[in-house]
Amino acid sequence: MTSAEILPRDHADFVGIEKLKEAHFLQLKNFRNWVSTANWRMFHGSHYDWWAFPISAPSSYGFAYSISEETLAKLKNDQDFLSDLAEGAHLLLLSWGWDYKTNTPISGASEDQAWAQWPIRLYKCWKSMRLFGCEIEEQASFQYATWIHGLGESFEYQGSDLFVGMSESRSKDL
Repeated sequence: MTSAEILPRDHADFVGIEKLKEAHFLQLKNFRNWVSTANWRMFHGSHYDWWAFPISAPSSYGFAYSISEETLAKLKNDQDFLSDLAEGAHLLLLSWGWDYKTNTPISGASEDQAWAQWPIRLYKCWKSMRLFGCEIEEQASFQYATWIHGLGESFEYQGSDLFVGMSESRSKDL
């Protein structure tokens, strides 16, 4: 990660670590409930990316949920948060019918456990896992992106190809 990719300090509009963690945990509880009731459509139709998968970039909430180097360092030392963050990625991938352990489609997934045409959501999940050093989840997110991209799915979002961005970031690490 270069310093150009992440804010050095919290933006004045940042909600703060505790409020971010609270919003994240409440969202994880929703994810768990949706999984337990097999309500996959809630994953697809709800809005939660900002606090479920925090990154440095601003969103429709401005910088309220955008993390800085300072916040990232603190949260990377919070094992409960990291565990919850990884679980959120597992459950999101499950909602799309993807097994993060084997990096393959889930056999017998329901009709609603499918790609929902949200490339920005997958990108934010991948980027968040990358920022926080959740390597298994980062790899699973990228493998899923590679698989659906190979099926011809578009990753175009606001004039950018997010899949190209993911691929280029990964190739810089090699």
